Order: sequence, then structure tokens, then C-alpha cells
Amino acid sequence: MTITRNKNGQDQKFGTAVLVKGDILDEINLTSDLDWIKKEIDHFRGNLLAYRVKTKDHQKINIVSVYSPAWCIDSERIQDIDVSGVKLDNNPDIWFTEILWKSLQYEKIDPNDSWVVAGDLNCSLTFDIKWGPRGNDQVLKRIEDLGFYECLRGIHKKVVPTFRTSRGHIEDQIDHLFISSHLRNKLIDCSVGSHEVFDQSLSDHLPVIAEIRI
Repeated sequence: MTITRNKNGQDQKFGTAVLVKGDILDEINLTSDLDWIKKEIDHFRGNLLAYRVKTKDHQKINIVSVYSPAWCIDSERIQDIDVSGVKLDNNPDIWFTEILWKSLQYEKIDPNDSWVVAGDLNCSLTFDIKWGPRGNDQVLKRIEDLGFYECLRGIHKKVVPTFRTSRGHIEDQIDHLFISSHLRNKLIDCSVGSHEVFDQSLSDHLPVIAEIRI
């Protein structure tokens, strides 16, 4: 668990995890050729975990677990830095989703390797519909352009809500699960967990569940 301050100066606890039925072999050191991106990855250590794992049936998969905070990168840390080519076209700020994208881009994903990238991106296409273009579509397209397939929206051909707001609205998909092209043809189904998760106050997020025949 990492503790940091959000843009309003409030302490926030956040983090992510990787759980495997099998063995975690070693850590993948996601990085970038841009020094300021490297510093942001280090600053948000705990938000971006990447490991090579081996399943019980001896399949090797690269797993990336990500949590993108609901606040943007502190502008003071990137003051006087050229962020062109990283900043979204329709958003004035830099978000952790851009840090994720640049780190995956630098990794140069081999299409023959098995990759799973999943987590709470705090990004939904519905945000652009409700509040006007803010780059949520570009966030997802950038990751897809690296050779990834978004399982939930891809299977259902529409946004599938995964989040319940404090007002009880369930309309936004801010949780995403991407797989590399090597796993695309092995994908059987993708769905979300039961709304009992909401009803029993277990979480304000539904799990995204992908069935892949490896």
C-alpha cells in the first residue's frame, strides 16, 4: 500500500496487487526513455506492478496490474518539461494512464508473447459522452494500438459498467482488461462479477473476469 497526496493536498491510500495460481518468476522493470516518465513510475510505485509468472500448467504470462489515481500528475513536477507526444489531445493534464502507455510502448511488446494488462484506469468512454471530449477514447486506443485487445468491451461490443458512484449510478466502465494478440484467439469470454458485490458493499467496483484457454 502506498500513501501519497492527491492534487487537493489530501493523503490517499492506493495500490494494486498480482495474485497467481502458480509461481511469480521475476519482476518486469517497466520504464521509459524519458526521464520524467521514469520519475513518475517511481513516484507511483505500487500503482504499476509487472511480473513474469508461470501458471500451474507451466504457461508463462507477463502480468501488469495497474491503478490509475482519479487525480492528474502534479503539474509542479512536470513544469518546464516538454510533454508533447505524451499529453492527450483533448485534455489539459497528464494522467497516470499516459505513464502506463509510455512504459508499455517502451517495452516493445512482442506479439508472440502472452501479456495481460488490467486494473482500474479511472477512464471510461462514458466520461467523454457526459462531460465532453477529455481523451478517454484516446487512452484506450493508444493501448490497443500497441497490439492489445480490450476483452470486456471487445466481447460485448459496448461499454459494460464496472463502477458504482457514491450516488448509486452504475454506468461507467473504468476497469479494463487487455490481452496481447497472442492470447486474443484463446479468449473464450469476458464478463463482470455479480452486482451482489455492490449490494453487499464489498466494493464499488465489479471484478472483470476473462476466460482464456491457454
